[in-house]
Amino acid sequence: MFSLAHALESLLRTVSGSEADLARRTCARFVRRTRAAQRVSAALAGATRAWALASLAAASLLALDLAFAPSGRARAAAASSLAAASVLLALVSVGRGMGRRFSDRWLARSIEARFPELDGRLLAVASERGRSPAVSAFVPGVARELERASALAVPSRRALHRPGFAALGATVLAASVLLAYERRAPAQLGRAVTLTDEPGAPLDAKIIAVRPGAARVAEGGHLDVEVGCAGVPREAKLLLLPADQGRRADAVEVPLEARALGRLAATLPALVEDAAYQVLVDGARITLIG
Repeated sequence: MFSLAHALESLLRTVSGSEADLARRTCARFVRRTRAAQRVSAALAGATRAWALASLAAASLLALDLAFAPSGRARAAAASSLAAASVLLALVSVGRGMGRRFSDRWLARSIEARFPELDGRLLAVASERGRSPAVSAFVPGVARELERASALAVPSRRALHRPGFAALGATVLAASVLLAYERRAPAQLGRAVTLTDEPGAPLDAKIIAVRPGAARVAEGGHLDVEVGCAGVPREAKLLLLPADQGRRADAVEVPLEARALGRLAATLPALVEDAAYQVLVDGARITLIG
Protein backbone atom coordinates (compact mmCIF):
# COMPACT_ATOMS: atom_id res chain seq x y z
CA MET A 1 0.00 0.00 0.00
CA PHE A 2 1.03 3.55 -0.68
CA SER A 3 2.22 5.35 2.44
CA LEU A 4 2.36 9.15 2.32
CA ALA A 5 4.71 9.27 5.29
CA HIS A 6 7.10 6.88 3.66
CA ALA A 7 7.03 8.87 0.40
CA LEU A 8 7.75 12.15 2.22
CA GLU A 9 10.60 10.52 4.12
CA SER A 10 12.14 9.22 0.87
CA LEU A 11 11.77 12.66 -0.74
CA LEU A 12 13.45 14.39 2.20
CA ARG A 13 16.26 11.83 2.15
CA THR A 14 16.79 12.44 -1.58
CA VAL A 15 16.81 16.20 -1.15
CA SER A 16 19.15 15.94 1.82
CA GLY A 17 21.50 13.68 -0.14
CA SER A 18 21.52 16.04 -3.12
CA GLU A 19 22.29 19.00 -0.86
CA ALA A 20 25.21 17.14 0.75
CA ASP A 21 26.61 16.16 -2.65
CA LEU A 22 26.38 19.76 -3.85
CA ALA A 23 28.15 20.90 -0.68
CA ARG A 24 30.90 18.33 -1.22
CA ARG A 25 31.40 19.63 -4.75
CA THR A 26 31.59 23.18 -3.42
CA CYS A 27 34.28 22.13 -0.91
CA ALA A 28 36.23 20.28 -3.62
CA ARG A 29 36.05 23.34 -5.89
CA PHE A 30 37.39 25.59 -3.13
CA VAL A 31 40.25 23.14 -2.49
CA ARG A 32 41.13 23.18 -6.20
CA ARG A 33 41.16 26.98 -6.23
CA THR A 34 43.38 26.97 -3.17
CA ARG A 35 45.75 24.53 -4.89
CA ALA A 36 46.01 26.92 -7.85
CA ALA A 37 46.61 29.88 -5.53
CA GLN A 38 49.33 27.98 -3.68
CA ARG A 39 51.04 27.10 -6.97
CA VAL A 40 50.92 30.70 -8.16
CA SER A 41 52.38 31.83 -4.84
CA ALA A 42 55.19 29.26 -5.10
CA ALA A 43 55.89 30.29 -8.70
CA LEU A 44 55.98 33.98 -7.72
CA ALA A 45 58.41 33.22 -4.89
CA GLY A 46 60.63 31.27 -7.30
CA ALA A 47 60.58 34.06 -9.89
CA THR A 48 61.47 36.58 -7.18
CA ARG A 49 64.46 34.48 -6.11
CA ALA A 50 65.54 34.21 -9.75
CA TRP A 51 65.35 38.00 -10.08
CA ALA A 52 67.49 38.42 -6.95
CA LEU A 53 70.17 36.06 -8.29
CA ALA A 54 70.12 37.72 -11.73
CA SER A 55 70.51 41.17 -10.14
CA LEU A 56 73.46 39.99 -8.06
CA ALA A 57 75.07 38.47 -11.15
CA ALA A 58 74.54 41.70 -13.11
CA ALA A 59 76.09 43.76 -10.30
CA SER A 60 79.10 41.44 -10.26
CA LEU A 61 79.56 41.64 -14.03
CA LEU A 62 79.36 45.44 -13.96
CA ALA A 63 81.98 45.61 -11.21
CA LEU A 64 84.29 43.24 -13.13
CA ASP A 65 83.79 45.22 -16.33
CA LEU A 66 84.74 48.44 -14.55
CA ALA A 67 87.84 46.83 -13.05
CA PHE A 68 89.17 44.97 -16.11
CA ALA A 69 87.60 46.71 -19.16
CA PRO A 70 87.30 43.47 -21.22
CA SER A 71 86.97 43.19 -24.97
CA GLY A 72 83.70 43.43 -26.83
CA ARG A 73 83.65 39.66 -27.37
CA ALA A 74 84.07 38.99 -23.67
CA ARG A 75 81.31 41.47 -22.89
CA ALA A 76 78.98 39.86 -25.41
CA ALA A 77 79.72 36.39 -24.04
CA ALA A 78 79.11 37.54 -20.46
CA ALA A 79 75.87 39.32 -21.37
CA SER A 80 74.59 36.32 -23.35
CA SER A 81 75.46 33.93 -20.53
CA LEU A 82 73.73 36.15 -17.97
CA ALA A 83 70.60 36.48 -20.10
CA ALA A 84 70.41 32.76 -20.85
CA ALA A 85 71.04 31.76 -17.24
CA SER A 86 68.47 34.27 -15.97
CA VAL A 87 65.77 33.10 -18.36
CA LEU A 88 66.49 29.43 -17.64
CA LEU A 89 66.48 30.03 -13.88
CA ALA A 90 63.20 31.95 -14.09
CA LEU A 91 61.55 29.22 -16.20
CA VAL A 92 62.74 26.47 -13.87
CA SER A 93 61.63 28.39 -10.77
CA VAL A 94 58.19 29.16 -12.17
CA GLY A 95 57.81 25.63 -13.53
CA ARG A 96 58.71 24.08 -10.18
CA GLY A 97 56.23 26.35 -8.42
CA MET A 98 53.39 25.62 -10.82
CA GLY A 99 54.16 21.89 -10.73
CA ARG A 100 54.17 21.50 -6.96
CA ARG A 101 51.86 18.84 -5.58
CA PHE A 102 49.59 19.64 -2.67
CA SER A 103 47.43 16.94 -1.15
CA ASP A 104 43.79 17.64 -0.31
CA ARG A 105 44.45 17.07 3.38
CA TRP A 106 47.37 19.53 3.39
CA LEU A 107 45.26 22.11 1.60
CA ALA A 108 42.38 21.55 4.01
CA ARG A 109 44.71 22.23 6.94
CA SER A 110 45.96 25.40 5.23
CA ILE A 111 42.42 26.60 4.62
CA GLU A 112 41.43 25.92 8.22
CA ALA A 113 44.53 27.72 9.47
CA ARG A 114 43.32 30.78 7.54
CA PHE A 115 39.67 30.28 8.46
CA PRO A 116 39.66 28.73 11.95
CA GLU A 117 35.86 28.85 12.15
CA LEU A 118 35.81 25.71 10.01
CA ASP A 119 37.04 23.89 13.13
CA GLY A 120 38.37 20.73 11.44
CA ARG A 121 35.19 20.08 9.45
CA LEU A 122 36.82 20.68 6.03
CA LEU A 123 39.62 18.28 6.97
CA ALA A 124 36.99 15.71 7.78
CA VAL A 125 35.41 16.23 4.35
CA ALA A 126 38.83 15.91 2.64
CA SER A 127 39.59 12.75 4.62
CA GLU A 128 36.18 11.16 3.98
CA ARG A 129 36.04 7.74 2.34
CA GLY A 130 32.69 7.02 0.81
CA ARG A 131 29.66 8.92 2.02
CA SER A 132 29.62 9.30 5.79
CA PRO A 133 26.23 10.30 7.30
CA ALA A 134 28.05 12.39 9.91
CA VAL A 135 29.90 14.39 7.21
CA SER A 136 26.69 14.71 5.18
CA ALA A 137 25.09 16.34 8.19
CA PHE A 138 27.58 19.22 8.50
CA VAL A 139 29.06 19.59 5.00
CA PRO A 140 26.33 22.02 3.82
CA GLY A 141 27.34 24.41 6.58
CA VAL A 142 31.01 24.12 5.55
CA ALA A 143 30.06 24.88 1.94
CA ARG A 144 28.11 28.00 2.98
CA GLU A 145 31.11 29.30 4.93
CA LEU A 146 33.49 28.63 2.03
CA GLU A 147 31.22 30.53 -0.36
CA ARG A 148 31.94 33.65 1.72
CA ALA A 149 35.72 33.02 1.69
CA SER A 150 38.41 33.58 -0.98
CA ALA A 151 40.98 30.97 -1.96
CA LEU A 152 43.46 33.77 -2.70
CA ALA A 153 43.61 34.58 1.00
CA VAL A 154 44.93 31.14 1.92
CA PRO A 155 48.59 31.24 0.75
CA SER A 156 50.86 32.69 3.42
CA ARG A 157 52.26 36.13 2.60
CA ARG A 158 55.29 35.37 4.76
CA ALA A 159 56.55 32.94 2.13
CA LEU A 160 57.03 35.93 -0.19
CA HIS A 161 58.66 38.24 2.35
CA ARG A 162 62.16 36.77 2.33
CA PRO A 163 62.58 36.44 -1.46
CA GLY A 164 60.94 39.84 -1.89
CA PHE A 165 63.39 41.58 0.44
CA ALA A 166 66.28 39.67 -1.17
CA ALA A 167 65.18 40.83 -4.63
CA LEU A 168 64.82 44.41 -3.41
CA GLY A 169 68.30 44.39 -1.86
CA ALA A 170 69.88 42.85 -4.96
CA THR A 171 68.16 45.40 -7.21
CA VAL A 172 69.37 48.31 -5.06
CA LEU A 173 72.90 46.87 -5.14
CA ALA A 174 72.86 46.52 -8.93
CA ALA A 175 71.53 50.07 -9.33
CA SER A 176 74.23 51.40 -6.98
CA VAL A 177 76.99 49.66 -8.95
CA LEU A 178 75.55 51.04 -12.19
CA LEU A 179 75.43 54.59 -10.82
CA ALA A 180 78.98 54.31 -9.47
CA TYR A 181 80.15 53.01 -12.85
CA GLU A 182 78.43 55.89 -14.66
CA ARG A 183 79.97 58.44 -12.32
CA ARG A 184 83.48 57.00 -12.53
CA ALA A 185 83.76 56.02 -16.20
CA PRO A 186 80.73 57.05 -18.28
CA ALA A 187 82.46 56.46 -21.62
CA GLN A 188 83.49 52.95 -20.62
CA LEU A 189 79.97 52.24 -19.41
CA GLY A 190 78.63 53.24 -22.81
CA ARG A 191 80.98 50.76 -24.48
CA ALA A 192 80.01 48.09 -21.95
CA VAL A 193 76.30 48.59 -22.68
CA THR A 194 76.86 48.43 -26.44
CA LEU A 195 79.25 45.44 -26.05
CA THR A 196 82.09 47.12 -27.94
CA ASP A 197 85.86 47.02 -27.51
CA GLU A 198 87.84 49.49 -25.47
CA PRO A 199 89.98 51.85 -27.58
CA GLY A 200 93.61 50.83 -27.88
CA ALA A 201 96.43 52.83 -26.34
CA PRO A 202 97.18 55.93 -28.42
CA LEU A 203 100.31 55.68 -30.59
CA ASP A 204 103.19 58.05 -30.04
CA ALA A 205 103.60 60.80 -32.60
CA LYS A 206 106.78 60.59 -34.69
CA ILE A 207 109.05 63.47 -35.69
CA ILE A 208 109.29 63.74 -39.47
CA ALA A 209 111.25 66.97 -39.99
CA VAL A 210 112.67 69.94 -38.08
CA ARG A 211 113.27 73.33 -39.68
CA PRO A 212 115.58 75.17 -39.82
CA GLY A 213 117.61 72.49 -38.08
CA ALA A 214 121.12 73.70 -37.25
CA ALA A 215 121.21 77.47 -37.76
CA ARG A 216 123.28 80.57 -37.09
CA VAL A 217 121.52 83.44 -35.36
CA ALA A 218 122.87 86.88 -34.60
CA GLU A 219 123.40 87.64 -30.93
CA GLY A 220 120.10 88.71 -29.37
CA GLY A 221 118.12 87.27 -32.27
CA HIS A 222 115.26 84.78 -32.15
CA LEU A 223 114.94 81.46 -33.87
CA ASP A 224 111.64 80.20 -35.26
CA VAL A 225 111.45 76.41 -35.25
CA GLU A 226 108.88 74.30 -37.09
CA VAL A 227 108.42 70.58 -36.48
CA GLY A 228 106.60 68.19 -38.77
CA CYS A 229 105.20 65.08 -37.09
CA ALA A 230 103.00 62.09 -37.84
CA GLY A 231 100.12 61.65 -35.42
CA VAL A 232 98.72 63.85 -32.71
CA PRO A 233 101.32 64.34 -29.96
CA ARG A 234 100.35 64.22 -26.32
CA GLU A 235 103.44 66.24 -25.35
CA ALA A 236 105.63 68.47 -27.54
CA LYS A 237 108.27 71.00 -26.48
CA LEU A 238 111.71 72.51 -27.21
CA LEU A 239 114.61 72.64 -24.76
CA LEU A 240 117.14 75.46 -25.23
CA LEU A 241 120.45 74.07 -23.94
CA PRO A 242 123.58 76.10 -23.07
CA ALA A 243 126.65 74.99 -25.01
CA ASP A 244 128.47 74.40 -21.70
CA GLN A 245 127.66 70.82 -20.70
CA GLY A 246 127.94 71.74 -17.04
CA ARG A 247 125.08 74.20 -17.33
CA ARG A 248 122.56 71.86 -18.92
CA ALA A 249 120.46 72.20 -15.75
CA ASP A 250 119.78 75.80 -16.89
CA ALA A 251 117.93 74.58 -19.97
CA VAL A 252 114.90 76.67 -20.96
CA GLU A 253 111.71 74.84 -21.90
CA VAL A 254 109.59 76.24 -24.71
CA PRO A 255 106.26 74.57 -25.58
CA LEU A 256 105.52 73.66 -29.18
CA GLU A 257 102.15 74.88 -30.38
CA ALA A 258 100.04 73.17 -33.02
CA ARG A 259 99.65 75.34 -36.10
CA ALA A 260 97.98 72.70 -38.26
CA LEU A 261 97.55 68.94 -38.35
CA GLY A 262 101.05 67.47 -38.16
CA ARG A 263 102.71 70.91 -37.89
CA LEU A 264 104.11 72.37 -34.65
CA ALA A 265 106.00 75.61 -34.12
CA ALA A 266 107.75 77.63 -31.41
CA THR A 267 110.06 80.63 -31.14
CA LEU A 268 113.24 80.30 -29.11
CA PRO A 269 114.03 83.28 -26.85
CA ALA A 270 116.80 85.76 -27.58
CA LEU A 271 120.17 84.03 -27.90
CA VAL A 272 123.18 85.68 -26.27
CA GLU A 273 125.59 82.77 -26.57
CA ASP A 274 126.14 79.56 -28.44
CA ALA A 275 123.41 77.05 -27.63
CA ALA A 276 121.74 73.88 -28.81
CA TYR A 277 118.10 72.96 -28.80
CA GLN A 278 116.26 69.70 -28.47
CA VAL A 279 112.91 68.74 -29.97
CA LEU A 280 110.89 66.42 -27.73
CA VAL A 281 107.67 64.86 -29.07
CA ASP A 282 106.06 62.04 -27.04
CA GLY A 283 109.43 60.82 -25.82
CA ALA A 284 111.19 61.10 -29.18
CA ARG A 285 114.18 63.44 -28.94
CA ILE A 286 116.33 65.24 -31.52
CA THR A 287 119.25 67.49 -30.53
CA LEU A 288 120.35 70.23 -32.90
CA ILE A 289 123.09 72.84 -32.64
CA GLY A 290 121.85 76.34 -32.85
